Amino acid sequence: FTKFGDLPIVTTALPDIQGELVEASKRQPRHKVARFIIEDLKKAEDMLLNNPPGGKNRISKNVAYLLHARVALYEATWEKYHRGTAFVPGGSGWPGKDAQGYDADVEINYFLDEAIAASKFVADQMVGNLAENTDTPEGMNASLVSINPYYTMFCDENMEGYKEILMWKKFDESLGVTSNLQMELCRNGGGSGWTRGMVNSFLMRNGLPVYASGSGYNPDWEKEGVVATVQNRDSRLGIFTKKPGDVNYYGDDGTPSICQISLIFGDAGSLATTGYIVKKGKHYSTHMANDHSAGTSGGIVFRGAEAMLIYMEASYEKNGTVDGTADGYWRALRTRAKVDPDYNKTIAATNMLEEAKGDFAAYSHGTMIDPTLYNIRRERRCELIGEGFRYDDLIRWRALDQLNGFQLEGCKIWGPMKSLYGDRLVTDQTDPSKNNVSSPSLSEYIRPFQRTTDNNNYYNGLFFCNAHYLSPIAVKHFLLTTSDGKTISTSPIYQNPGWSTTVGEGANLDK
Repeated sequence: FTKFGDLPIVTTALPDIQGELVEASKRQPRHKVARFIIEDLKKAEDMLLNNPPGGKNRISKNVAYLLHARVALYEATWEKYHRGTAFVPGGSGWPGKDAQGYDADVEINYFLDEAIAASKFVADQMVGNLAENTDTPEGMNASLVSINPYYTMFCDENMEGYKEILMWKKFDESLGVTSNLQMELCRNGGGSGWTRGMVNSFLMRNGLPVYASGSGYNPDWEKEGVVATVQNRDSRLGIFTKKPGDVNYYGDDGTPSICQISLIFGDAGSLATTGYIVKKGKHYSTHMANDHSAGTSGGIVFRGAEAMLIYMEASYEKNGTVDGTADGYWRALRTRAKVDPDYNKTIAATNMLEEAKGDFAAYSHGTMIDPTLYNIRRERRCELIGEGFRYDDLIRWRALDQLNGFQLEGCKIWGPMKSLYGDRLVTDQTDPSKNNVSSPSLSEYIRPFQRTTDNNNYYNGLFFCNAHYLSPIAVKHFLLTTSDGKTISTSPIYQNPGWSTTVGEGANLDK
């Protein structure tokens, strides 16, 4: 429902009868869909075991509660921040037919209450059971033994021993079930990288934003390179960002392969598009690093820290205060990150205009949010970095309205750091396909999407139209439910706002 919103609700197996199938295809308002999902999950909570056979490769009671909380928070914030629009039942331009009885306040409060209760069930169990962060620059030693459980929680081949992990996926080379993730992460860049906005979101260890008076941050560090930029910062930035001099992997004899200067160019596997290299989830095995079919690190499906973050956000959205429970969760997460646990110190020093420069989530529906809510969102961003939550968060917060030509940036490549690369930086060529970095005339910071104009839809920045808050319903679904197999107007299904029922036609940019 996060992609399509309104959906059919089917509770029984249907016969292969066209009329009945068409009738069952009618879309129900999204709040009813979300309520149905939650009621289904409540049944699962009652029936599932705390410790199922097969361990954490199997679904458990805690997993059902966490998914319950995730669904509820998503729908609560979606309905709050998209309120009155075509994306909410009864809103202006909503394409549905029956929103009778829909009350936004009732629905938002219902979903927030569900998120609070379900997340607390899991989060209370995490207090005292979060994976320990030893704050070491490497997660494993040369014998591939963990020296930082918080780091190796994301790359271990066996994740059963981490109390914070509720469910994980096992990979086994002997069964031919592997991934190539490690080969990408163990190479210098892996074809990705954190953005400058992401890096700037991480606090100093004293709990202050980098721009705040007394933070101790020196902007000149950015000229020196990644190692200097991340010093004295939230531990999560340091341990999950690969820096020049860090270990890529250990050879069979324990000899380390060392990460070179932050390569911002090269082949797809070595390229670090922003200069800030992703390290979260990287194992240190030479076998995994050099064989694309040998990745056997587990894959986290659900972990308990998310429940703490859900409670913090849902309770504040509902009551406008950080209650005692949220206070405890927040301090626990900050303590593990080696950041001063006094979040009020951060809130008092937060300048929303500064935060908005690199974080879309400073806004919801075009309006700047308050510093407390922003810092709850910041905590979520920093804790869940690289785990696949960010886009859904920006969508449910309606935080992309102001995306109009935004340029992503990485490290400060033009300046003293340039000397690290010698004459290997190529830009401003008559043939732009020969460029490997963006021009210093555009910014001192590398801009991944402005390296070349050739075959590049993003040179002028990132844009967003409202239609993309939901995905379109495929034309084939309309055709399958028509009276004659071709007259779309006879289908009971309606299209999502801003999208067409014409094959190959894009979104309406005005919607």
